[in-house]
Amino acid sequence: MNIAEYLYRTAALTPSREALFWGETCVADYGAFLERAGQVAAWLLAQGSGKGAPVAIFMKNLPDYLIVQYGIWMAGAVAVPINAKLHGREAAWIIDNAEAAIVFCDTGLAQSLL
Repeated sequence: MNIAEYLYRTAALTPSREALFWGETCVADYGAFLERAGQVAAWLLAQGSGKGAPVAIFMKNLPDYLIVQYGIWMAGAVAVPINAKLHGREAAWIIDNAEAAIVFCDTGLAQSLL
């Protein structure tokens, strides 16, 4: 079973239930969470990153991290999470070793990869 099924099920049962928070502020209900993760999945599939393709995530702990992670799972790809506290060289090594052709990262973290 694909773990993204949990998001599909919850969004189908309670689409307006609060899902993602920034501090105490809700930034997405389950319907919006599913929609945004679906957009990530569609984009990944359009790029050719579908079943089994490694996709790296080098992001800070923010709501967008979960949207990206579920989008990867929805596309059938494999999430390669990278600790945002690592140095750019370490993250680049993980990306290279995983053979991830796509990397989702925060702007500041992207600069450290160069």
